[in-house]
Amino acid sequence: MYLKKKYAMLMSAYIELNVYFNGWGEKEIADFLKKNRAFSDLSITELRFKLYSQPAQDLKTIIGIEKIRKLHLSYKTMAKGKIQPGRFFEKILKKGPVPIELLKDDFENKSR
Repeated sequence: MYLKKKYAMLMSAYIELNVYFNGWGEKEIADFLKKNRAFSDLSITELRFKLYSQPAQDLKTIIGIEKIRKLHLSYKTMAKGKIQPGRFFEKILKKGPVPIELLKDDFENKSR
C-alpha cells in the first residue's frame, strides 16, 4: 500500500512539474494518465483541481520523506546500530512540527 501511494505521489509530482514548466494541459495529462495507470481512481478534473488548489503538495511530501529517510540513516550510523526500533521516530514526534533542518541540527548536536 505504501509503495502504491508513493508511486502515485511521484506521478502526481511529475505531472505537476510538466504542467508548470512544459505547459501541459488537459490533453497531455489525459494522455499521460492513459499510459500510466497510477491514477485509475482519479479523474483528470480532480487531478487538475488538486494541482491548482494545493500547488507542489506531492512534490514537497516526496522531498520531506527523502530528507527524513536520510536523517534516519545518519542517526543509525551515529548510534552505531545501538538504537531501539522506533526510537528515532519517537524523538521526532516529541519535537512536534519543526523544520527538518532543525531536527537534523538537534540529532547532530546530541550525538557529539
